[in-house]
Amino acid sequence: MPNGKYLKDTKSNKLEDMIPEIMLLFYQCYFEIRNRREQWEEAQRIREEEKQKARILQEHIDQEKKKTREFLNILSDYKLANEIRKFVDILKESDKADQETIEWMSRKADWIDPTISVEDELLGKREHHKADEEKDKFLKEEKYYW
Repeated sequence: MPNGKYLKDTKSNKLEDMIPEIMLLFYQCYFEIRNRREQWEEAQRIREEEKQKARILQEHIDQEKKKTREFLNILSDYKLANEIRKFVDILKESDKADQETIEWMSRKADWIDPTISVEDELLGKREHHKADEEKDKFLKEEKYYW
């Protein structure tokens, strides 16, 4: 028996005479084992709930980080577009660039600016949410079709 109790058949104590005591010990052991199992199952359920809560929290944190990175990437494009426009204004005032170059730079500023988001005829739509490294990689890639 789990609790260390045992019954022994002797000349003076026959097992048949101990049936009520045997039944009582049987039920005591049964309830003891059942209670331990239920406690273990409850602890296991609580551990699983805590793991699930931790997973859900981590997913929310990861989503928030991704959303924040995308926002910062969009902000970076916005700042870059404004810097280009300032540079274009300086070039206009100093007559250091021809009108065609100034117009080209202005179109690129519009393409980079997420508030305008103009699609470039050759480069397509700018993916503002991507990291600067990814956007630079796109501009550095050379593909040949022939």
